[in-house]
Amino acid sequence: MRKLIFAILLLSSQLFAIDFVTIGNPCNIPASNGKGVVAYTYQISKYEITNTDYCAFLNCCASTEDRFQLFSPLMEEHFFGGICRTITANGFVYNIKPGYQHIPVIGVTWMSAIRYCNWLHYNSANIESGTPLSEYIMLTEGDSTHGAYSTISVPSKRNKYARYWLPSEDEWLKSAYFDGKEWHESLIAEGSNCYARKGWAIPYPHIKVV
Repeated sequence: MRKLIFAILLLSSQLFAIDFVTIGNPCNIPASNGKGVVAYTYQISKYEITNTDYCAFLNCCASTEDRFQLFSPLMEEHFFGGICRTITANGFVYNIKPGYQHIPVIGVTWMSAIRYCNWLHYNSANIESGTPLSEYIMLTEGDSTHGAYSTISVPSKRNKYARYWLPSEDEWLKSAYFDGKEWHESLIAEGSNCYARKGWAIPYPHIKVV
């Protein structure tokens, strides 16, 4: 079973609890544009990554120093940003702005996203067993055989044995519009946080609460 990221992980005060949706029908028919075919069963996380999820990552991997710039000033300074960083004698502490706990994180670069996936990959056993975050591995780097992605050669493709990764265009399209029998390419769920022909489906979509 393959798992995808950059949709939400649900986080309690100390433990990750991941909510995934299984996407079956391997080798499905393509969409009208010829895309969306996936040859295997996989799982995609039900929601986007929230400020709570990413804040836990920062406090684990960027507390003493942030040499990979996992934190972006946009996360604190932008109107849609929901994470604040405080400088302490020992490094950094990250906190979520009140009311932004369940809002999708912003300002995450490609390199930060794949490092987040690497961190999840290395901690897959901890996530699935409910291990406290204080015991998580503080590892974000990968190569062609370690982690979900290589952080040495860029751009990098996901590794063969990745446990968590960013969905490809085909994986994303299939999970969004294929019901196992037919495609619903014009379907937009009520209240969806998305951009359509008439513009944004809801006001200020980037801060829609999940």
